[in-house]
Amino acid sequence: MPLEIAKMVADSERSKCDIEFIDVTNDRLFSSSEGGNVKVWNKEDLKVVGELDAKQCPICCIAVKGNQLYAGTSGGNIVVWDIETATVIRELNEHQGSVAKIRVVGDLIVSGDTEGKVLVWQGNTLIHLYETCEEVWDFDLTDDHLYSIRDRDLIVQKIHKTEHGHKLTTTKALEARGPMCRLDGSIAVLSRDGMDIHIMEDDKSQFKRIGIIKVRKKPPSLIKAFVSVFSL
Repeated sequence: MPLEIAKMVADSERSKCDIEFIDVTNDRLFSSSEGGNVKVWNKEDLKVVGELDAKQCPICCIAVKGNQLYAGTSGGNIVVWDIETATVIRELNEHQGSVAKIRVVGDLIVSGDTEGKVLVWQGNTLIHLYETCEEVWDFDLTDDHLYSIRDRDLIVQKIHKTEHGHKLTTTKALEARGPMCRLDGSIAVLSRDGMDIHIMEDDKSQFKRIGIIKVRKKPPSLIKAFVSVFSL
């Protein structure tokens, strides 16, 4: 099925720089742009209701957990804001590469970087570290599997607990590019050329393709296409 445009931002509200990342909560939408700022939008009318100034380091990704916004930067640190007061309350500084993706997984924060590392945080404490064989543009994590993706492949790895931490073994490699989304027993990824969204069964083995969503025009941002699909 083709994508249909449901809403568009008014010209007066448009960002002056390309939007790099979007996260959505119940009533608000958060966007980060090349200029370094994070804008807060009313989800219903797409009006800007707030802004967080992040000029100290270019933001690569964002994730919202409650009243806190986590921003991964190209310098490898994660800046944590209190959304209501628009102030930085702490930083997490264990990454060496650019932080390309942050996810909220239950009570945990999980972050992936361009050095191939996925870090699991509980509050301010780093509790797990997974090392993959390539850059992590996007990922998802379950109790026993790590899904990681970049521009050409989705890698599925089984997590084995050992005396010294965790070991990963690759169980499947699929042609795809990020971003990705796991939802209700399915996985959605972009085709390598970024023109289609492929839906596959998330069965940990065969990953049978069960649908394709055609994008009518090449999207200016791969992220925007995914937000449109999963907000339907």
